[in-house]
Amino acid sequence: MARKLGTGCITCRRIRRVKCDETKPACQRCITSKRQCDGYLPPGSTVTRRQLAETVRQLDVVGPVSKALAQYPQLHGTEGTSSILALFDVFRRLTAPSTSTFMPSDFWTGELLQLAHSEPAVWHATLALGALHQKHELRTQGYDQDRRIEVYSKLANRNYSQALTYARELKNPHKLLSLSLALVSITNMMGSWGESQIHIMAGHKLLGQTKKHPTTLAAAEMLTRLDLQAMTFSESSAPYPYQNAPQLASIVEDMRLAPVFENYGQAGTALFALVRRFILEDEALITDVPKVTKLDEASMQSLTRDLVDWEYKMAQFESSNWTGDPAAISIRLYHTLLRAMVLATRVGPESRWDSLLGYFERTVSLVETLWVATASPVPRSPLSLEPGLIIPLFVCVSRCRHPVLRSRAIHLMSSLRRQEGTWFSDGAAAVGAAMMSSEGQTLLNPDLHAPSHLRPPTSWPHIPWEAWSRGVSQVPSSLSWDGVERVPEGQRVRDTLVTVVTEQRRIDLTLFFCSSDGSGSYGAARSETVTVPLHPYFPLEVVLSSYAPNSMAAPALVASFAGGCCVIFLITVLLAQQSRATLTKSEMLTTMWFALCGCIHLFFEGYFAFNFLDMAGRTDLFGQLWKEYSLSDSRYLTQDSFVVCMETITAVFWGPLSFFCAYCIVKDHPLRHPVQMIVSLGQLYGDVLYYATCSFSSILYKVVYCRPESFYFWAYYVLCNAFWIAIPLVLLLSSAAATKRAFAKLQALEKGKKIQ
Repeated sequence: MARKLGTGCITCRRIRRVKCDETKPACQRCITSKRQCDGYLPPGSTVTRRQLAETVRQLDVVGPVSKALAQYPQLHGTEGTSSILALFDVFRRLTAPSTSTFMPSDFWTGELLQLAHSEPAVWHATLALGALHQKHELRTQGYDQDRRIEVYSKLANRNYSQALTYARELKNPHKLLSLSLALVSITNMMGSWGESQIHIMAGHKLLGQTKKHPTTLAAAEMLTRLDLQAMTFSESSAPYPYQNAPQLASIVEDMRLAPVFENYGQAGTALFALVRRFILEDEALITDVPKVTKLDEASMQSLTRDLVDWEYKMAQFESSNWTGDPAAISIRLYHTLLRAMVLATRVGPESRWDSLLGYFERTVSLVETLWVATASPVPRSPLSLEPGLIIPLFVCVSRCRHPVLRSRAIHLMSSLRRQEGTWFSDGAAAVGAAMMSSEGQTLLNPDLHAPSHLRPPTSWPHIPWEAWSRGVSQVPSSLSWDGVERVPEGQRVRDTLVTVVTEQRRIDLTLFFCSSDGSGSYGAARSETVTVPLHPYFPLEVVLSSYAPNSMAAPALVASFAGGCCVIFLITVLLAQQSRATLTKSEMLTTMWFALCGCIHLFFEGYFAFNFLDMAGRTDLFGQLWKEYSLSDSRYLTQDSFVVCMETITAVFWGPLSFFCAYCIVKDHPLRHPVQMIVSLGQLYGDVLYYATCSFSSILYKVVYCRPESFYFWAYYVLCNAFWIAIPLVLLLSSAAATKRAFAKLQALEKGKKIQ
């Protein structure tokens, strides 16, 4: 049991171990010695000096920590302390930095962290985000049935509820605004879209109460991004409340008054506000045409003037601040998207987007460039709380009908394996594929064997900001519509309505088609359901569009395979003894080996060679066995050219020859050793190449096809294949020795004949 150290402030009694005068809120001893008084723990706390020091070190706090620590009953003892701090550490080290990858912001990595150490509501919010991040990491790595998922779900719900409870004690609108943004992110990750909308509207109201206070600048920037994210995510159970959405005129006015942008964060906020403004006016035009049509031309002219002004200021800013970092690419990504929307105008037939092929190709190329630019040797977190790459890609998929570029964008989204707030990349890709299929197009297959971070991004044309501000009507493209069949207007999907069932990874779609008269109005509607299963195979970004999880557990699959091998051995022994009872022990073992090889090569590997195209979706016994083994080498599920060719050759040649070799051994046939050498050499050669190609990808390209658990590497990848190196090598040497002895006797016999 921990020993109580008496009363007094944290600094005096727990750290310095000196007497404290217990003056509150800060003791006089600390003030006199010019030290920071860390305040007081709750009465009865039994946190030891070592535990407290470790806690402060992990929290990375500068300033009083008592207020944050006092909120947790677990911190009064030893139980639960490390798990709570671990959740905050996940948010601090993973969630916050990964969210600020593409567009710089000090909100998540600075302002919110500081508030977490002083405000209980914000502290609980960060813990909820850390728990949700851990849950998301487990699910994206294929641990759907892991009991820790339920634990993290409960921790997230509990801390979210506590954050709401402590929020009632907050009166400062600046702090409440920051808290509301954290709550928006929590509900986005939980799939509570209705609560997310409530927090967003509360954030807008709080932003109006702050009256442009300097301390809310980072929060205002983040609110603009999260609001744009909510606008673009049309979930039918909680549609965005456009009628209650403010215009954010203060941000636009600040942009107009600013002589030049000071950083990319300020420029990004202004750009997101312009995109948001276009979407708001576009929605108003759709829902109330008679009222808004008169103002449409004037509002478009005003928006265009502000966009030109933004481009002019960007030219000034980058004339002395251009670095080519991810923020600069992100700015160009969303700017290209806005320019395409403005150029396409708000109304008209869907075919009007066909002339913007260069804009769509530039968008996809910018996403690829941004993804490569942010790559690192350390695996990146698959989670961001704010918009990033998915929204621009989905716009391309839903508006661009060129099959090559559309397929490229869909496969890129699938390979991201990423969540950005309300958006899931694999879910968006599945919706895009459903739209493409509904419009009568076929999803083209790219090179699935090259991971996305190894594919060189297509270069995007550099267009100076001055050229944009003077007016750019077309962006050059490497693609064209020549020889490409266009989707008829009546078959094009104009809008989608989705209902997301997060836990089941299911999306219920309602596709609204265009009318065939070219007026831009709605035509027929169709409902579809899309399931987005996660797979556990590495690399995680590998695309397995037809994947179906195994219904049998791993022990049952391994037991069935072992049982099958035992049956093969038993039948082989019985048949061999009936054919020749004088078989030696080594001959019997060799016969059993080649009988097993014949069955595995011809039937099991032959099954793979015949069904390799849809192996990820096979649910019979052999299919599940191959998917279980693929946890150690995912190439078996991605139509890898080497694996398919190797297994086909093995099934066609080494399978029948293995049976023939077993027959030769039993019948003591003179061809036994030549056939044994050929089969053994082929097995040895194939296995060495198998290991070599996998090691080559791992060493040179840093691509790992095996899951990180050591069991899959050593038991499946190493042990299961090592048999076909060790045993063929022994048999090869044995046959070589037997052949040598045979030729030696033959030579001796021939010499004897010559002497006679």
